[in-house]
Amino acid sequence: MTILLGAMLLVMMFTLVGCGGTSTGGSTGTPAGSYTVGVTSTGTGTGAPTHTLNVTLVVTP
Repeated sequence: MTILLGAMLLVMMFTLVGCGGTSTGGSTGTPAGSYTVGVTSTGTGTGAPTHTLNVTLVVTP
């Protein structure tokens, strides 16, 4: 049981270390500005309504 728990702990530690850090070069993400994003929801039943909503996403530098 102790070996199993130790192995699980090691896997979790390596997973968390792999998620951190910074990138050098390449893409730096979404450019600053305003973006309009359309969100649509559709019901699953017969004759279910569909709703659409436009949302403004503001990305700051």
